[in-house]
Amino acid sequence: MNVFNRIIMIIVMLCLVVFSIVAIVNTFAGLFEWATISDKIASYATNLNPYILAAILFLVLVIALIILSLNFT
Repeated sequence: MNVFNRIIMIIVMLCLVVFSIVAIVNTFAGLFEWATISDKIASYATNLNPYILAAILFLVLVIALIILSLNFT
């Protein structure tokens, strides 16, 4: 993998990690309302259980961290 691809992958993974952390924290803290954001993207996201959403986003976070750590080895 060349240097440009590594830089792009690191930027994408860091964005994914930040989004996942914000989404997981928001699930339990209620910092902002997902309904307004999800209605713009997809209306079916409001019908999901918040704990299932948090679990899915946690898995995404773990996978992103694993890929990010493997990128440096």
